[in-house]
Amino acid sequence: SLGGMMIGAYLAGSDSPNVRAAVLISSPYEFHKSNRLFEFVAKYPRLSLTLSRFPYEDMLRTLSPFVGKLTPQRGLGYAEGTIDGRILREFARTGVEKPPKELVLDFTRFIANGCICGEDGTPYFDDVARIKVSLLVLVGSKDELAPPETVRPWYKLSGSKDKDFVLVSRANGFSTDAGHGDILVGRYAADEIYPMIARWLKER
Repeated sequence: SLGGMMIGAYLAGSDSPNVRAAVLISSPYEFHKSNRLFEFVAKYPRLSLTLSRFPYEDMLRTLSPFVGKLTPQRGLGYAEGTIDGRILREFARTGVEKPPKELVLDFTRFIANGCICGEDGTPYFDDVARIKVSLLVLVGSKDELAPPETVRPWYKLSGSKDKDFVLVSRANGFSTDAGHGDILVGRYAADEIYPMIARWLKER
């Protein structure tokens, strides 16, 4: 999701990017206080910064053998029943690291202001209409970290004449209503998401 935000910012700020096509997956264009985590960060920014320094990676690495067994099968980053326990355990063991202080401060500001902006208030994605390359935007219908309404503006506002928006949901023919992380590492990603992205890119 963060990678897509960076790609979008690059494309929006470049007149002639050396890029033919781009795929943005679960990448928010804006932030809403759409869940308890974001509400907490917006309300207590200093406390959020302090808590971010806690050694979560060490704790999760220690508890990783029990993740998915003694923990809920649903989390903020994935929808219920969409990720195998072994994937969750591997993520807990290797996929978490302490974020840099500057990144925490940036995201605290984004969430508090509802805008992905610089310290002076300048929106990073203000020129998204300059994006002319082929664009594929995907998001899970149950994504609580980047809800569909925060991701869709990439599609709506871009200046591309070749663009597609895909909401990963049962209603749209997928096997699950995807969340955030499970859109790429969930049970059905290898059979449904990756082949779709590969086909879309090959056609361009």
